[in-house]
Amino acid sequence: MKKVKFVDVETAPAIDDTTNVHKKHTVQSSPQSAQFVVSAIGSNRQHQLYNLDFKFSDRHIDPVLPIPLQVLFQDVVCSAPSKVIQLSGWSFTHHDSKLRILKSIAEACKDTVESLSMDYCCGLDLENDLDILRGRLTKLKKLSLAGLARQASKSTNKDFNAPFGPSAAVIVCSLRSITSLNLSDNAFTDSKSLFVSISETLLNLKSIFLVRCDGILDSCLRSLGQCIQRFRRLGSIDLSYCSTDFGDDGLVDLVSAVSNHTYNINMNAISNYITSAMQGI
Repeated sequence: MKKVKFVDVETAPAIDDTTNVHKKHTVQSSPQSAQFVVSAIGSNRQHQLYNLDFKFSDRHIDPVLPIPLQVLFQDVVCSAPSKVIQLSGWSFTHHDSKLRILKSIAEACKDTVESLSMDYCCGLDLENDLDILRGRLTKLKKLSLAGLARQASKSTNKDFNAPFGPSAAVIVCSLRSITSLNLSDNAFTDSKSLFVSISETLLNLKSIFLVRCDGILDSCLRSLGQCIQRFRRLGSIDLSYCSTDFGDDGLVDLVSAVSNHTYNINMNAISNYITSAMQGI
């Protein structure tokens, strides 16, 4: 997540570097327009260079800050693409910034990025915006898209994204090198085709997180079982706090598939999984 600090540079005292905020220098402001500084600091960076200041006038405040291109790189001059890209919590409603960021990921970072996190971002059209990433990130190991497709009924925020559809599923499954996939806090409109694609294409997948998801059906669990049997790599599945859209049949198929393998299935807070069918396994 990004820490954003608003500082009135006319009155704010200098802040020591030990607080991860660089000292601010006084900015001359005109009587008609106050000046402010926004300091955006990456919390999970592996280097100390990412500390960016944006100055703007209170007359022309854009409620959505454009995403700085530097979040994709290891240096402030954008010459060394990062292996770990952390975009969680950013807003993609600034159109030009969204296009620039996604294009840079698909082109400048395609051969270096190993981990991409876009959890709880808003303003993304999963069916169209992410298409630019289809099959491009050849070294990607970890993909985290938690909370990107939430049900509209859970919020009136216009920036919330639509549920996971067929096109988004195709895009995710085109990134065949991933070993860890986080789809928690999402709502699926076509979960059957998504999980069939996962079971047939993600041959390196070792763990999948589906915490608090809506639309997980018996057929989805059956497909995960087939993925385990087909590629022999998937060993960790987190279904905790999922809605009760699946029942005995899907759980029996999943557990039966992993009966001869080392596995970890988290079904915490799922009220319908302790049944006579499960007790018989």
